[in-house]
Amino acid sequence: MDNLLRLTLSEDFYEQEERVKYIRQMALESPHPQTVEGFKRQLQSMGRHEARQRLPRLSIPVHVIGGERDILVPVWKSRELAELIPGAELTVLEGAPHAVNLERPEELTEAVLRFLRESVGSPRD
Repeated sequence: MDNLLRLTLSEDFYEQEERVKYIRQMALESPHPQTVEGFKRQLQSMGRHEARQRLPRLSIPVHVIGGERDILVPVWKSRELAELIPGAELTVLEGAPHAVNLERPEELTEAVLRFLRESVGSPRD
């Protein structure tokens, strides 16, 4: 758990000891924890998965969101993904780590909502 957190959280986040403790405890107390075997299979499939040749055929709105300081999915991979999908929008969150949903939920939510408003339109009252 500690190694995974080091890969997903930023150095700045680690300056907030109580938040790190809370995130760690929340993950460890999950009512549906991932098994070690499941985690190994997930890592193996990530290493073998290849879909780049299919991406140019996507014809739906796509929003690729990357963290500038993501260690697990480097920002250059997010850029590559967006370039392979026709019309995809790329948002790079400056200084953000992999766990942007934990560290910067408001910024992530705003990026998603803006994309939905622009690509799908505002909901009607």
